[in-house]
Amino acid sequence: MCARAQSYGLLISSGSLDLISPLGCVAATVAVRPAAAHACGNGLEAAAPSPVSASDNKVYYRDGDTQIRFIAPDGTSGTVTTVPGGAAKISVFSVSPDDRRIAVLVEDFAPASTIQLNLYVEDLRGGHRTDLYSGTIHKSAADATMWPVGWHQGKMVIAMVPACSASAVFHPSAWRVLDASTGAEVARIDTSSCYSRLTPSPAGVVCFDAVNLDSRRYDWSGTMTSHQGQPFQSINQSPQLSPAGQDYFIDRDGDWWAQQWNGGSGIKTPVQGRAACQWINDSAILSPDSVIVYPSAAVTALGLSGECAGRLPGGL
Repeated sequence: MCARAQSYGLLISSGSLDLISPLGCVAATVAVRPAAAHACGNGLEAAAPSPVSASDNKVYYRDGDTQIRFIAPDGTSGTVTTVPGGAAKISVFSVSPDDRRIAVLVEDFAPASTIQLNLYVEDLRGGHRTDLYSGTIHKSAADATMWPVGWHQGKMVIAMVPACSASAVFHPSAWRVLDASTGAEVARIDTSSCYSRLTPSPAGVVCFDAVNLDSRRYDWSGTMTSHQGQPFQSINQSPQLSPAGQDYFIDRDGDWWAQQWNGGSGIKTPVQGRAACQWINDSAILSPDSVIVYPSAAVTALGLSGECAGRLPGGL
């Protein structure tokens, strides 16, 4: 029996979505069918995020191409809506923290050399829909698409990422905060040369400047709240801010550490063989196969392995 927790890490493993508690037990699990893959040509594949979005109460996931379902920590599950998808289309989505609205970006790959983008917001369980954006980009690594990845104070948070890539996408070129009624941009964080992780925090994001070799912390107003020099040597190092914004970890291909933002105490020597991929709460870090207590570095193995897909609660 997994005791009820305030937060969970989300892990996709072997075709299932698992809710992992900070104590390292699986609170709930559900099978997830994959969506159709899409190619851009010239050796490039369509970039795609995890098909998961958490509100403050439930975890929503795209099951197959079109069904949006949910699972709660108590195992309750169900189907709530559908999104466009199939052989030529895929939808990226984000559900609002109050379970009322869903932001959806539809990518249409039917044209030979372009991708048609359509962004809309609608009531989660049917009803009013607002179309916010429609445009066309090229099937290339140079053009950016716009993934809805969360909600902050009723506004959508969008990650700008390459539409097509020869490898997995980890760094957005910018974070945009959009008015959910009009689509107008109300804040932007430019991370084109300051690399952040595609897993934002309620407190904002931390990015690593590969030119000046320092790191910066931004809140969701787009304001840089502080910066500090760090001994980073590679753009592959992607920092992730803890939910409260007081701590962060840096991961570079499994070589990682975590510490207080102000340079204070924390895990300076990572646990051997354990990667870091997602804060569960401010004192637990999810690894693909374990939970690591912060800052003691005590490890609880999960008995399974997968890819991190976010956290519950999901509000930013």
